Amino acid sequence: MKVNARIIKNGKVLSYHEINRFITEKLFHLEDQFTKEIDRFSLAYER
Repeated sequence: MKVNARIIKNGKVLSYHEINRFITEKLFHLEDQFTKEIDRFSLAYER
């Protein structure tokens, strides 16, 4: 089964490349936040 979907941001239909870049940037941002929280927790635990 094939699903056709369009993602619209600010009234503009995003291309596959733009969607891929957007998702990748969000994932890297979440990974960075998660890493910072783990580091903060580790430092607090060591004290």
